[in-house]
Amino acid sequence: MSIVSSVISGIRNVTSRIIDIIKRFVENIRNRTEYPPAVIEQMAHQYDTKPEVPANTEKALEVNDRVVELMNDVFHGKHPGEYLNAIEDFEQREKVFREFATRLLELYGLTDVKVAFEHLDKSYAGCYSFDRKTLSVNVSYLTLNNPVLLLDAVDTVLHESRHALQHAAMYGHNPLGFDEETIKSWIKNMKNYIRLENDPKGYREQPVEKDAFDSSVYTIHCYLHENKAEE
Repeated sequence: MSIVSSVISGIRNVTSRIIDIIKRFVENIRNRTEYPPAVIEQMAHQYDTKPEVPANTEKALEVNDRVVELMNDVFHGKHPGEYLNAIEDFEQREKVFREFATRLLELYGLTDVKVAFEHLDKSYAGCYSFDRKTLSVNVSYLTLNNPVLLLDAVDTVLHESRHALQHAAMYGHNPLGFDEETIKSWIKNMKNYIRLENDPKGYREQPVEKDAFDSSVYTIHCYLHENKAEE
């Protein structure tokens, strides 16, 4: 074997090993959950019981029905987590998430809010930036092979879009007609916002987060049970 052939063979072997390492790394990412089984079980059943109706107006409830219709269109009437889990191609998953988030914001009349896919802290499936007017989805969640966590990522899009609605209402653009008292409670809350890492219970119970959690859970409950009733 010539020196050139030997070098080429060596490069191929090294390249092959690198590709194998990358494949194993990607597979590990796709299969990790970051949550104990008990927590995932709890997440799977959080939509079983109809939650308390969030701080909504008649307009907001009407729009919620349209959001459910949008979810039917994007996820074809299927369980969102299972629908996404069946899509093996990461780019295609991202495309579905982007379509859902973009159309949801358009439905809310928030066309100035951007959608981004970013590498965020592993404890967050997504976030909304008031400063950048950006709804971000944690790209690591899109790679998971777990219907429960993929549904949680869909929930996150709904949750963070609610923050975008709150933000708009606080600055005079109130497409869903939230009452003045509710908006004032959000403004007061944002001046003393409680971060998750500092006080998990206080974080979830503060006005802006309670409203966002109640809203996203309510919408997914409506979607899942509407389609269950049609089966």
